[in-house]
Amino acid sequence: MARLIDSLRNSVTLSGPYNNVEPTAIELHKSLFVADLHADSLLWNRNLLEKADYGHVDLHRLIEGNISLQAFTVVTKVPFPSVFGFDTFSQDAPDLITALAWLQGRSDGYRQSLKERALEQARMLRRFAKQSAGRTGIDLHIIQWREDLEEYLLKRRQRIDRGNKPSMVAALLGLEDAHALEGDISQSLRELYEEGFRMMALTHFFHNDFGGSSTGHGKQGLTEKGGELITEIQRLGIVLDLAHASEKTLDDLLEMNSLPPLVVSHTGIRKTCPERGAVNLSTDHIKKIAEHGGLIGVGLWTEAVCGGVSKTVEAIEHVVKTVGDVGSVAIGADFDGGVRTHFDARGIALLTEELQKKEFSEPEIRKMMGENVRDFLLKHLRRRADSHSENNPRG
Repeated sequence: MARLIDSLRNSVTLSGPYNNVEPTAIELHKSLFVADLHADSLLWNRNLLEKADYGHVDLHRLIEGNISLQAFTVVTKVPFPSVFGFDTFSQDAPDLITALAWLQGRSDGYRQSLKERALEQARMLRRFAKQSAGRTGIDLHIIQWREDLEEYLLKRRQRIDRGNKPSMVAALLGLEDAHALEGDISQSLRELYEEGFRMMALTHFFHNDFGGSSTGHGKQGLTEKGGELITEIQRLGIVLDLAHASEKTLDDLLEMNSLPPLVVSHTGIRKTCPERGAVNLSTDHIKKIAEHGGLIGVGLWTEAVCGGVSKTVEAIEHVVKTVGDVGSVAIGADFDGGVRTHFDARGIALLTEELQKKEFSEPEIRKMMGENVRDFLLKHLRRRADSHSENNPRG
């Protein structure tokens, strides 16, 4: 039953194999460093070391799509109404993830604790990384520190220079919802940090103690507790994900004197897809996030962009026009997010092709498809020696 739900919820508009991409686009795409800021694949308890014929992501499909860096974002609570298309959700609604956990045969701790759900999904990714090379011939590298990314990039370049396929994927661990922080917030955040989380969103589908959600009941902004959490996030060097934040929360955040590094890991753009209203990012917020040096992960799912691949590129064009260059653009697919994406991870060259059709230059395409994310992480990830850890975080 869990597999059936996975396959039904994580569908695609265009089924693979994706063999109809223009040769010039394929040639360019093979040379790109491709990064995606959002995939909820760990939620589904799928073995990512095995190639599946359902869902959006596994290691084999990441390699086929030439995705060099994938952010694996952890979901811990989804109110039941969200699967039925309601516009607003309540924190008190029955939890879909608890029901899914029973079907998946997850542990008691996973079913009963949101924090334990986050930690178990992180440990699952760590197990995949340890087993990946021996079982698949693909090296999965978890990126926690700047040195991790530098080492990964060096090894990748060395393999390419020797004429070999890289067969490597970097993984960044993110948390989609701060309501997974239980008990003492500082201690709970430290536990997640030590397990490898380097990106975190305040809210998901509903308001919580830290801030308002774009789909929550009524208007709520950043709370006092949310401001304290942001200070702690900044102290640890965690990237703050603004996805799913309400307009009031965004306004409150962007007026703060000091902020962590900012991304919107996955979003649509309101100007080009107004049907979603405040769920999609406004032009004003695009400007302000870019002014803070943030990245905007434009979505690859139908609902977010009001259409297919061409509508994703239309959204990208609006971000570029608003900001004045391509430096704030990233990709935020929402793979395995319980949505219909344009394609699975194998088909992302279709986006490269569409960007070419819109006459973006090769350097611009390289930046938007992944180099912006690479450079952002090289700038903002902490070095081990600079972590200020009292507890010697795991490497």
